[in-house]
This record gives sequence, C-alpha cells and structure tokens, in this order.
Amino acid sequence: MSPVTPSRLIPGCLAAVLVVSGTAVLLGQSGEHRFEVREEAGIPTAVSSGGPRFEGELFTYEHVLTLVQDPGVTESLISRAVGFAGTADGHYVVVDNRSSRGTYTVARLVIFGPDGRFIRSIGQVGSGPGDFQGMLLEEVREDVVTIYDIRLRRLTRYRTDGELLGTFTAPPAFPRLSRQLYRTPDDRYVALQIQDLNVKATYIEYWIVDAEGGEIAHHRTPEVTNSIQVDTGGGLIGPYQYPYPPIAAVRYLAGSGIAVSAGSEPVIEVFDLEGQLARCIQVEDLPLEITREDIERFDSFWESRLEEIPEAARPDMRRLRSSLREAMPDARPPWTNMAVDDRGFWWLRVQNDPDVWMSGERPYVYRLLSPEGEYLGVTTAPPTFIRNSALHSTYPVSVCNGQFLTMQSDPETGENLLKVYRMEPACEGFRYR
Repeated sequence: MSPVTPSRLIPGCLAAVLVVSGTAVLLGQSGEHRFEVREEAGIPTAVSSGGPRFEGELFTYEHVLTLVQDPGVTESLISRAVGFAGTADGHYVVVDNRSSRGTYTVARLVIFGPDGRFIRSIGQVGSGPGDFQGMLLEEVREDVVTIYDIRLRRLTRYRTDGELLGTFTAPPAFPRLSRQLYRTPDDRYVALQIQDLNVKATYIEYWIVDAEGGEIAHHRTPEVTNSIQVDTGGGLIGPYQYPYPPIAAVRYLAGSGIAVSAGSEPVIEVFDLEGQLARCIQVEDLPLEITREDIERFDSFWESRLEEIPEAARPDMRRLRSSLREAMPDARPPWTNMAVDDRGFWWLRVQNDPDVWMSGERPYVYRLLSPEGEYLGVTTAPPTFIRNSALHSTYPVSVCNGQFLTMQSDPETGENLLKVYRMEPACEGFRYR
C-alpha cells in the first residue's frame, strides 16, 4: 500500500528543474506563506507553500432565501434535486431527476425566480427532442442551461424561458462516456471518463473530439491505488477501498480548458482545448497527516456499522474493520473534489469521512484557491446533501453571484429544502471578487 503523501510529485509537471520567471512574494499574516508563479519545463506553475494566506474562516453565510415549493402547484415540488445553479439574472435552476428500478419517473428542469417563487417546469421523461432521462447539469451560461443525458448520450440546451435551442446526440464513434460530455465554443466536444469505483485504482481520462467522434486529443492520468485485498466476509477475498483513499477529480472549465487532479498529490493540471498542458497549480505543505481525530472518526463509523448488522455477521465485519484499520495510510488526500465558481475561484472539498461511499447532509469543508492558484484558506459551508460525494462529483458545490446554494432536508417532513445563502468575506484583508 502506497500512502498518499504530498512529497511525491506528478511527472512532467513538477519534477523538472525550475526556472523562475517571476519574483517570489511574501503575502498574508504569516511569514511562512509564499506564493509565486514560475516556469517549470516551460509550463506556468502557481505554487502556494507554507500554509494558507488567511488563517481564519473566509466567509460568513447568511440564509436569505428558500425556494418555494407550493403544495398547491405540483410542478413546483422537487422529487430529487441532482443539480442546482443560479443564473446571471438571479433566477435559480433545479435539475429534478428520479428513477425507480432503472426507470426514470421524473426528468425536468424547474425554474424559480429571484424571489424564490416557482416560474415554470421544462422538459419531461422521454426520448424525443427536449425530453430527458438520466440528467446531469453541465452548464448555466447567462440564461442558457445545458444538460447532458447519460442514458440518451445527448446534450440538450434550453433557455430558462422554455425555448429549446437544440440537441446533440453522441454518435457511436464517440469514446465511451462515463459521466460527462461538453460542447466547446468552436463546436468540438469534450468527453470525460472518471474511473473511481470500489475497485483497485482510480484515474481520469478525457477526449477532445469533433462532431463525428474523430479524436483530436486524448489524455489519461496514471492509475493510483485506492484499495487492498481483504477478507470481505466468509473467507471471500476481494478489493475494498481503504479509509481516505485518493479520489481523482476533473472539471471542464467553461470553454477554456480541462482541469485534472489525479487524486494522490496536491496538484491541478489545466489542459487547453488542444489537449496541451497549459498550466499547473501546486499547493504545498497541506496538513494531510492522519490525526487522532481521523482514527476516532473511523472507529466510530465502524462501531455504528457493527450495531446495525446481525450478531452472526459481526465477526466478518470486525475482521474487515481490522484489515482496513491496519491499511490506513499515513496521510489523507489533499482534496476529493474540485469545482470552479463563476468568479474563477477554486473550491476543493476536504474528505473528512473514512468511507467515501457515505453520503448525506452535513457541512463540508473546502479549501479555497484564487483564480491564479494561491491557497487562500478554508471555509465550512452550510449543510448540504451530497450523493456519492467523493465518487461521482454529482453535487460538488454550487456558488454563483456571491451565493452558496444548498439542498437540505426538513427534519419533520423530510421535504427537500433548497436554500440560498449570501456569502460575505469574514477574514480581514480577504477579497472575493
């Protein structure tokens, strides 16, 4: 088992002899914090070291709005929100998508106004033009919403007023798609493959192709080990994901490139739409070591699992727990998801849970980087529900217009509450613009 450590660097990006093109600048409240942009093997590389620039909480979050789901207006009721974003003119877009036993029963866009009140529902379950099945929110730009349908292998573009702008179905020649497909401004397509399941390794793969599926560029990150062979019960030996495994992450950057994080190092590589490595972001000296709190969290998690299963199954479960506890790495991954908000700031979610299959509603901690790549500090966002949070990045973070959007559950009714929070800088000297 190779532990996740910040000392091993990604080949081709960080192992070269450094040629410094700029001057290192000391910033922030601590003399240890450093940030510079330099050339490494001809690649501009932003390097933050010595810890974050700001040591306090970066934001305060004020609840300003809850989207109104009116029992008297059936179309305003959200069955299962799997995507949530705001538009430049202050409207809110919710992707409502539910399936049962492999059949989709709800598939539509729901639009709410700036005051949180329901305006309209767009689309329905089906396979015709403008219909949806397995929906993923790809992009909201101005008043245009782009959905990728993983079941239909199709991109659909709607205006928030309900006008269907067009669809594109990926031809058979397109590469195998796992999660995401994007259309670039020059009518190319970016297909993303995320291999990060409970198997032996994790990696990212992307293709840039033309409209017929002809390959323009292709890149795959090295595989990173994220599991061990253990007795999973009754003497059955198989791979099992060990606590705090590396989680690969990838993001399409709204027409400007593709950001890739291999999962094992605190490094983000940004490729342009020709498939060339354009720049790197390296965040050094992160506090990644496994702490006593991490171990206590692991033990508490497994104790709760043991209590939930029959007595006869507990010996096997205890053996599995012991194997995983012994295999726990020396360090946690630097982040398990990355997103970029509408102002270009990077939101890197920190993995606190010992089992990445866990999902649910809780506050999540994010490391925030400036658009240039400087490590600014951390923020604990309001509670939100994230499904398979570390595995599929279905709901990484939704930040727009200085607002943080969440999905929460009413503890009394179980209703999905879609809440909007205003973000205000809380740390002296910190600017968010």
